[in-house]
Amino acid sequence: MSSFAKNNNNNSNVPTAQAVPVMVQHHSSNNVPVFIGNQQQQSFLGQQQQQPQRTQQVIERSKTFLQSNNWPSGLADSMIGDLNQVWKRFFIVDDSGSMNANDGNKIEVTRSRGPMVVKCSRWAELKSAVDFHAEFAYLSQSTSEFRLLNAGAPLTIGQREDNGEALQLFRGILSGGATGGTPLCYHITQIANEIKQMEATLRHENKRVTVTIFTDGESSDGDVAQALRQLERLPCWVCIRLCTDEENVVNYWNNVDNNLELAMDVLDDLFGEADEVYEHNNWLTYGEPLHRFREFGTHRKELDMLDEMDLSTEHLRGTLSILFGGRENDYPHPEADFKDFYNYLERDILQNNPPVLNPRTRTVEPWINLKNIAKKYGKDGGCILM
Repeated sequence: MSSFAKNNNNNSNVPTAQAVPVMVQHHSSNNVPVFIGNQQQQSFLGQQQQQPQRTQQVIERSKTFLQSNNWPSGLADSMIGDLNQVWKRFFIVDDSGSMNANDGNKIEVTRSRGPMVVKCSRWAELKSAVDFHAEFAYLSQSTSEFRLLNAGAPLTIGQREDNGEALQLFRGILSGGATGGTPLCYHITQIANEIKQMEATLRHENKRVTVTIFTDGESSDGDVAQALRQLERLPCWVCIRLCTDEENVVNYWNNVDNNLELAMDVLDDLFGEADEVYEHNNWLTYGEPLHRFREFGTHRKELDMLDEMDLSTEHLRGTLSILFGGRENDYPHPEADFKDFYNYLERDILQNNPPVLNPRTRTVEPWINLKNIAKKYGKDGGCILM
């Protein structure tokens, strides 16, 4: 049995692994992992889970973490406010061999130049995102199950206060390389079975689960649309987060989405999604915090529309409320008094929220481009007389 030794760089103990992944021959498909270990980590077992109680300290440390990652205060509040609506989160993490392709991008914060975009492997890009979600799951005590396709038993983070032991164990698993196939159907089926067992509780409590799938390809163990169909009519939200912009992969997943009656969204990587958002809503800087918000399964209809259509003034104010806080009605109506709306954004919003790296230009910019928002929503074609 392998174990993780004590970390001598700090005062915390990294726990001994409680589950050992064992690869055995599976007769119905190839390259499907069978996990032997802590069964409590692997299945719901028909028992009602106890959600952790969030103390004020947990809420405050969660918000501090988000703001340390340059989140606007309003977006952090939106993220935290949604936590009680979700009973459990599932993350499927593609660690197949194709993730070693060196066509990824990630943001590195430097001491002298601030945030910079660097080239990396798809696996490094994915690890950066998944590590963020795992840390937030622990800090916010949001029950989240992480499943690597080929390595390590499913591991739950945030179900109880454990001083970060499960998080450290997961980071040890993530430190390994990417290899193997893409057995998505196996893991989707396991999750679907667990959700079905908790369905009565979810409906009674008026809650849902979320399923986020990080992947760069097609399933290697069957029809993924058929596997996802098991989630139809269950109280869950599905996010497919693509780790490649290859046209055949994007078309594959869009076709899956179009043929399912499932509450589901397909996200490109940060840079591809930013390009799509710009086509319809060029007034918005689609920063990394917005992408992380959506990857975590936090669903808002206005954000789904960003890359699909020009937002109406109603949805524009809804989006601003999600990003910067307050109620929609706190934002002056741009059709009633655009000058007041414009001045409110300039004076009260942009001056109180730090700028963010624009994935398109790769420079630090305000969240709102006032010139572009004036052109789109100003009745006089964008001319603001002060």
